[in-house]
Amino acid sequence: MTMEAGGDIKIPQGVQTAAAMVVALGTYTLVYYVAVSLVLVAQDAFPDLFALVLMGVRPNVVQMIAAVFGAVSSMWIAKAVCDLTLTPYQQRPVFWMFTGVLGAMTLGKFGAPSMGQQMAVVTQFVTAVGMAYALFWREGRMPDIIDEGPID
Repeated sequence: MTMEAGGDIKIPQGVQTAAAMVVALGTYTLVYYVAVSLVLVAQDAFPDLFALVLMGVRPNVVQMIAAVFGAVSSMWIAKAVCDLTLTPYQQRPVFWMFTGVLGAMTLGKFGAPSMGQQMAVVTQFVTAVGMAYALFWREGRMPDIIDEGPID
């Protein structure tokens, strides 16, 4: 950190990027479990509505819907939190962090005994990495210089 003439503190971009990884992963995890819980509680609260919409009782489909809803909403909120709290940070390392962490989580849970759980885990991985790519991967290469100096 360096103190600028106006009294502002300048935090290096590498530190901002590391903080973005931690903030994004924490936000993603928290929001994902809340979103999935909301879908599953709604299914328990309104079983007839879910049976009508899904043309029968289909718990595997509900798990996959919950996984998609959770992955999309949590990745979008994680991006918004990072953009509102940390600037400028490099976005591609955050994408690679999500790919690695979610890939390891998917491999760890892929041995689940239920085919429905395996499908939900793979669906979460594909959806979350797709959303991370759409949100954290910018076109082209990151610039070498951002306003005041080189990227750390």
